[in-house]
Amino acid sequence: MMKHLLLLCLFTCSFFAKAQGTDTLKVIGIHPAVGKVISQDEKIKYRLFPEYKDSTFISARVLKYNDSTFMLSVSALHGIELNNYISTKQLDALYYQIDDVEKGRQPKEEQYVQTEEEKKQERKRRNQEAASEFWLDFLGQMIVVTVETLIFVALSN
Repeated sequence: MMKHLLLLCLFTCSFFAKAQGTDTLKVIGIHPAVGKVISQDEKIKYRLFPEYKDSTFISARVLKYNDSTFMLSVSALHGIELNNYISTKQLDALYYQIDDVEKGRQPKEEQYVQTEEEKKQERKRRNQEAASEFWLDFLGQMIVVTVETLIFVALSN
């Protein structure tokens, strides 16, 4: 009886761990004027993503996970792919920035411009978040494999 209860518990844990690890991605458009893939010309025309140099920028896409989180995926020269989470507030700001240019309005003046040190700290923070997310995903997958192995061993005995 205890063996069956343990197997049921392990199977349930394995099922939920796999369910959490299967995020689906969908490429979304942030404005009808730019579509789903933002080119270098559109980046320059609409003054988008100033944190990325025009000379190395190739394209960008906004990815939506099934849990309603968003990621900006930027393709740069030499096959470099940069991924950063982006908030709905930032998406709204991008939409209105494109809309302002499309309707001939001048963009609002920035109230505050980050210093180079602040930009460096922000990049460092984003990189740390990306690294910790990678390790959490890796550990989650290791747990799933371990649980599945335990279930297999328990069933084979």
